[in-house]
Amino acid sequence: MSPAIESARPISGFDLIIASQAYRSRSTVERKVRSVIDPLIKLLDISGELLITHSIGGEMISEILKIAFTDINAFPTLASDLIYHMQEAFHEDGPHYLLSEPSTYKFSYNSSPEGVSSELFGLEVERRIESLLYYAQVTNEEIFRLKANNERMSNLRNVLQKTRELSFENEFFSIKNTTIV
Repeated sequence: MSPAIESARPISGFDLIIASQAYRSRSTVERKVRSVIDPLIKLLDISGELLITHSIGGEMISEILKIAFTDINAFPTLASDLIYHMQEAFHEDGPHYLLSEPSTYKFSYNSSPEGVSSELFGLEVERRIESLLYYAQVTNEEIFRLKANNERMSNLRNVLQKTRELSFENEFFSIKNTTIV
């Protein structure tokens, strides 16, 4: 490690931290909290706030993923699961945090940017597949298995070709440090 990094003081005292897709969707609740959320909370100032957002797929995305994969649940954790786990942990600790109710929002993948000739060359469906696999955080091994299964790939391409837009559901919630010094 660089001497500058080794001698650096810990960074903390942030008013706002935004964590977007900061953990693997299929990690356990405990791992998400222990490895990502807890360290971020420790970086907050006394009145700082952590905003967390992650994909939960949604009904449309889950149904499309079932065409390609019968053995994965790409979005097993909801914000309410994380909040419950943190409330249990915070109950035992000294610092006090206010956890918001989770909210849901959607974003849609309509098509590639203007001027990209993806439809002309049949790449639009491939871009939708890439987008789907990216947001579902499908592993390389799972992608290789999918590509090796011609029937599943063909079925996935057919569905995505008929689907006008991919609508991804996401959640966000916040954790506010309310510790009194």
